[in-house]
Amino acid sequence: MSIFNWIKDIEETYDELIKKAQDENESELNKLKKQEEISLNQTLDEKRNFIERVLNELKQDIDFKISNFKQKIDKEIEKTKKDYKNNQDQIIKQVLSDIGVDF
Repeated sequence: MSIFNWIKDIEETYDELIKKAQDENESELNKLKKQEEISLNQTLDEKRNFIERVLNELKQDIDFKISNFKQKIDKEIEKTKKDYKNNQDQIIKQVLSDIGVDF
C-alpha cells in the first residue's frame, strides 16, 4: 500500500503545483490587466486633453473670424446706408434742378 500512498502523494503534490501555477498566472494576468487599464486610461486622457485643446483653439479661431466678419458687415452696412443717403440727396437735387426748382 505504500506505493498507493506514494502515488497519492505525487498526485496531491502535482495538483498543488498546478493550483499554485494557476494562482500565480492569474495573479500575473491581473497585474498585467491593471497595468494595461492604467496605460489605456492615461492614453485616453491624453487624447481627450488633446481633442479639448484643439477644439478650444478652433472655437477661438472661429469666434475671432466671426467677430471680424461681423465688423466688416457692419462697416459695409454703414457704407451702404451712407451711399444710399448720398444718392437719395443727389437724386432729389437732380430732380429739383430738372424741374427748375432751385433752393
